[in-house]
Amino acid sequence: ACRICAKNNGSGNGLLPDPTRMVSLGPQFDNGVASCVEAEFYANIMKDQCPFLQAELFRGCCFGTIAQLLEDNSMLSKFLPFVKGANLLDALAMPGNYTVFVPINRAIHKLSRKKRTHLLDPKNSYELMDLMDYHVVNGAINSSSFSNGDSIQTRQGATIRVRVSKKNGRILVNKGKIVGTDIVASNGVIHMIDAVLKPPPIIFD
Repeated sequence: ACRICAKNNGSGNGLLPDPTRMVSLGPQFDNGVASCVEAEFYANIMKDQCPFLQAELFRGCCFGTIAQLLEDNSMLSKFLPFVKGANLLDALAMPGNYTVFVPINRAIHKLSRKKRTHLLDPKNSYELMDLMDYHVVNGAINSSSFSNGDSIQTRQGATIRVRVSKKNGRILVNKGKIVGTDIVASNGVIHMIDAVLKPPPIIFD
């Protein structure tokens, strides 16, 4: 079961961490994404009662790093060779705090076969690294933190523009739509998108 140390603080205002008591919060799944979804479910239920518990559910009940979730999620399998080719997988397996905008398989297939082959050619590794770093942000950003007009700086150096629809809350990053939000890992968060993000060209003075 997902477990978190907690006890009543005696004031009636919620819970405080206590290593002497374990509170069981539902079944544990072998799949990291599924367990994170359940963690979010319980966190949303208890967020008004216990901010500590909510935070720990997100951070503590998830199985695997961003790298492991990428390797385990079949919807993201086409992105994985590009991450490996850019030597980024090891970084996403290390302790840290990242946000990664991950194109789903359909988005990768929108690239021409010639372009995919070009990017995966070791001779073009710097171009691939530049592209992959544009999908990674230092610091974990949950979808609830996005605001219309935000500019988010990536590891590549350039920024991503965020647009949030007032009508339906749909979130766009550049021209890509976020189709899966807040997949929480032990070292950050993944947002699935339906397009490959393309960094702006470098202009030399």
